[in-house]
Amino acid sequence: MPSLYKSYLSLVSDIGGINAKYGLQLNEVALLDAIEVFIESEPLLTVGETISWESIASPATLHCTLKKLLKKNMLALKPCNEDGRRKYIEVGPEGKARQKLIQQAMSKLSKAL
Repeated sequence: MPSLYKSYLSLVSDIGGINAKYGLQLNEVALLDAIEVFIESEPLLTVGETISWESIASPATLHCTLKKLLKKNMLALKPCNEDGRRKYIEVGPEGKARQKLIQQAMSKLSKAL
């Protein structure tokens, strides 16, 4: 049975490879992961709320990173029915594919333990 630490390192390496497959930079991974965690509990997340997360980066950096993730189809925007100016963020098709690959890597790890 492999050591727990070696298994962890293997998972980190697998996730790094997945992120590289999608051409994700570290700041994009940080924002994408934070958005995915938030959406898990609160499905309605606006662009305005996201760019106010100064604990991750400045609003300008967050806005730029958000645009990159949208361009890569990791995220998608959904208009608000009540206010056309507001847009909600959801995981895009490439983001869902990335989630699936990460889940497979985690499943592989759990089987190894």
